[in-house]
Amino acid sequence: DWPTMGGGLVPEDIFYMTPWYHNFLENVATIQFSHRMVGYLVLAAVIGLFLACRKKGLRGRPFQMAHFFVAAIFCQVLIGIWTLVSVVPVSLGALHQAGGMIVLGLAVATVHSLYRDAKK
Repeated sequence: DWPTMGGGLVPEDIFYMTPWYHNFLENVATIQFSHRMVGYLVLAAVIGLFLACRKKGLRGRPFQMAHFFVAAIFCQVLIGIWTLVSVVPVSLGALHQAGGMIVLGLAVATVHSLYRDAKK
């Protein structure tokens, strides 16, 4: 079962505002849905990157960075779910924000280590 919003995968009030583009800035359901879908996409992409690194047989720093990156993404997803289930306390919201910065930093470090390894 997919986690739901209001009983369904797509919330009923996702695009109730007019003009339609206001929903992306002011409609909590649309913002939450977009955030969740981008999160799933990033999770899938990082898992794909990790599996590609394993398949290619990378070792050393690039493989280590891929491990850190995939672990950070899973932690970020779990913190995000915990934050929602707890009805977004400030402490968990701040932790989720800090996790986002860590994920971004690990993304840059992982790409950098893969690039340096490819140049060898």
